[in-house]
Amino acid sequence: MCCIQTNVLWSNVFISDVVELRRVIGEELVLELVESSSEESDRLAVRSCFTALMTCPDDVIQKQLNILHERLKRDCW
Repeated sequence: MCCIQTNVLWSNVFISDVVELRRVIGEELVLELVESSSEESDRLAVRSCFTALMTCPDDVIQKQLNILHERLKRDCW
């Protein structure tokens, strides 16, 4: 299995567990990543998700980070 495909598999697990990240990236792009079936589609999906994350407005990131922080405090402590 190629490096990108391995990373996509782990990304799918991570994104499934971190709902707040899904909200930042957007469900449509997350679905593209989850459903990608070739090295080329994996590469494009990862690029799209990364771009969405890097261009997300600061206020959206901050809100989701706060939600994640509160969820982790509640669930882990």
